[in-house]
Amino acid sequence: MKNRKSTTFSEEPTLLEGFSWGRDINPEAMEYGQIAVTPDGRPTAYIGYVDPDEHVQLSLSVGGRTVEARRSHQFLELRAGGLKLTSFLWDNQPFKVLEDRRLHLPRSADNTFGVITRQGKLDDAMTRTLFGATFDELEEFIGQFYSAIRYTPPPDCSWKPARITFSKSRDNHCDLTKVLIPK
Repeated sequence: MKNRKSTTFSEEPTLLEGFSWGRDINPEAMEYGQIAVTPDGRPTAYIGYVDPDEHVQLSLSVGGRTVEARRSHQFLELRAGGLKLTSFLWDNQPFKVLEDRRLHLPRSADNTFGVITRQGKLDDAMTRTLFGATFDELEEFIGQFYSAIRYTPPPDCSWKPARITFSKSRDNHCDLTKVLIPK
């Protein structure tokens, strides 16, 4: 009888260059706006952590202080244009934290958003994956929406039509769907 080489199933596969297991990436080490991708290119981005008192922290370091927090489903993950409470990166999934791309979120005088390269260019594909659309596409949709309902607000209108905006001081509601947008 020939000797058969024994195979153990407890061995982990070899990681691709630049990738780490999710369990080895510490939320405290990730800077705000960084994006992690899987080997097949699926991006994951967190924009905050909801602490046990339900305060939104824009720093991920709060969620990295304990193993329990890491698995707590209190990280705000940006996915397909929505925010979802999830745990931090999956332990047994390889990820690479991108150094050449970052999230660009609306700020006081600039309400654009997207995934921006180090050279300042918009990464359209990754922006669509994380935000659901590019800023221009969403702006076009809102214009088409108003055209479809055949409504053009008069110049002296006291209210403003739907627009892309945000607030750091109060909760908002979506102009189109009335869904709550937390501050």
